[in-house]
Amino acid sequence: MNMRKKSSNTFFKLLENNTKQQAHREEFKPKIFWEMENPFLYLAKLILGKRYTDNMEQIYKTVIQLILQSME
Repeated sequence: MNMRKKSSNTFFKLLENNTKQQAHREEFKPKIFWEMENPFLYLAKLILGKRYTDNMEQIYKTVIQLILQSME
């Protein structure tokens, strides 16, 4: 298995484990994770400044949505 594939598998395994841990809490509401989407995108734009392009915006939107969908 190449390093990139191994890293992505590790990332999604960690994400899955974290989600399972959260799901056992009484106050757990999966919708709450979606509140992170806009602040995440804002921070990416703020940090990258002029380097933040329309293409990068689409990539970051896809990434955060993939992560948040996995956490539901």
